[in-house]
Amino acid sequence: MENLARYIIRASFSQERMTYVKEESRVVYESKDAKPQKVFDALEWPCPVK
Repeated sequence: MENLARYIIRASFSQERMTYVKEESRVVYESKDAKPQKVFDALEWPCPVK
């Protein structure tokens, strides 16, 4: 049960591979397995609901 709880709270993406481009209001995400970069509009980027 403890391992399951750790897995569930683990982040689904790495903040180290995420870059915010302020001038363009874009978020660029680079995957670790040599896939192409993904570019999102800042308002479309998935973020936790507060």
